[in-house]
Amino acid sequence: MTGQVFLVSNEGHFVEMRGQAYGTEDELQTLLEQYPKIMAGDLVDSANPRRWLLVSREMGVPDGSSNADRWSIDHLFIDQDGIPTFVEVKRSSDTRIRREVIGQMLDYAANAVAYWPVAKLRSSFEARAGDLAESELMELLRDERTIEDFWQAVRINLEAGCVRLVFVSDAIPNELRTVIEFLYRHMDPVIVLGVEVPQYFDQQTGMRTIVPRLIGPTAQSLAKREAGSSQRNRSGVMSIQAVFDMLVATFPELVKHIEHFLESTREMGIFAEPATQSMGFKWRAPSGKSFNLGAVGLDGRLKTYAVGWAPRSIGRVELAHEYLAALAAIVGGQVKQTPKEDQWYVVGKDGKEPELLGFLKNPEPWISVIQSYIKKLEAMTHQP
Repeated sequence: MTGQVFLVSNEGHFVEMRGQAYGTEDELQTLLEQYPKIMAGDLVDSANPRRWLLVSREMGVPDGSSNADRWSIDHLFIDQDGIPTFVEVKRSSDTRIRREVIGQMLDYAANAVAYWPVAKLRSSFEARAGDLAESELMELLRDERTIEDFWQAVRINLEAGCVRLVFVSDAIPNELRTVIEFLYRHMDPVIVLGVEVPQYFDQQTGMRTIVPRLIGPTAQSLAKREAGSSQRNRSGVMSIQAVFDMLVATFPELVKHIEHFLESTREMGIFAEPATQSMGFKWRAPSGKSFNLGAVGLDGRLKTYAVGWAPRSIGRVELAHEYLAALAAIVGGQVKQTPKEDQWYVVGKDGKEPELLGFLKNPEPWISVIQSYIKKLEAMTHQP
């Protein structure tokens, strides 16, 4: 590997660092395992940088003919939106990086999507992380969703074929670069990327610098892909129409009721906002802060674990608890309390999240509860 980078300290000390090839493929794989941030999550999505959870190295993939694994992926990561991310590592000196690696990755993805149950991913992660499994998940999710909802998102992404394929090398040859850019343009919802991770050494100090570079989305291909993608953006967030399209196939009656509910509450300031695997119902305060009133998942159920987040930020999470209790009363359910007060949520009589249709067939009780909640929030947000 050739090339140089230069470091200049505040004291004016000049350090010249020269490119150096990785000694072995395992060295590069271990580096990714220990420091997933090297995979350039901020370059993959600058507006919402990707965070990576390592499920396993050498993750087994079956071919469907038996329960035995036929292949193994160098690394399997999952990002905070539950998108499985397959990583294949090759040094630039490996001739397989030019042709064979493409076929390998497509084999992995096609068979993993077809034959992986999400339980296998979860158990593999828990076996790898051990006692640190919960803390690693909490660091990944940052209170954006519950752990159970995260694994549900992984399941839905697998079933929808929404996965990310990443080729990692110290230097990606032009032949592979051309294929990556082509696949990025044409494989929606599969996301195909390359990440170059050249390393530079200072022989005197032993200091090492790694400078990731993203391969795949050019300005032209990004514009074309975003224009042609009606389902998701690069972060996996679905459009409102995409949520409706997926719901109508299973819950056609529910979609009609949702549309009626949004129309009848429009003057109250209620609006819909899509997410990765759901669509939220929200109210925006005069201050501009949005408050979650619940969300419909692709399973047709009302998701309320995010209701407490915004009230917590203004020091009034008890208002969310009152709102949740009123919702639970409508369906004869209860509020499921969790260790984190801003993640309480409603369950029905059966202990599961209630079906949204139960609220919307006769929406007046829910609308009344929302009106009362909004009045309390307005009083709080208008306080100096």
